Amino acid sequence: MTSLLEAGEKAGSKRAKAESLGVRIVEPEESASMVAALLT
Repeated sequence: MTSLLEAGEKAGSKRAKAESLGVRIVEPEESASMVAALLT
């Protein structure tokens, strides 16, 4: 099961599918911040 989608401005149909399934969508910048927080 997918719980998170990193999607930029041209995600297209993958973003729409994730939205329809209720999957959390984050921008690349937010994803990078989440990874950085895990590394500190």
